[in-house]
Amino acid sequence: MIHGDLSAYNVLYWEGQVTVIDFAQAVDPRTGTESMNFLHRDIERLCDFFRPLGVDARAGAITARLWSDFVYGRI
Repeated sequence: MIHGDLSAYNVLYWEGQVTVIDFAQAVDPRTGTESMNFLHRDIERLCDFFRPLGVDARAGAITARLWSDFVYGRI
């Protein structure tokens, strides 16, 4: 599932465990026509949030890798 409205506020971290919450707008990447765009937007929001904290992540590269892994059945 692709969250569809992901932000850092939907990612909980406690004692080494990460939990993503609030999937009200989630889409199935097998059927959603905008799935890859939603995935990119979700990743871009997280990258933008963590960039000022020193995390150097490229949303486009992450999206491309995840989408490729999905398409080729690796995830």
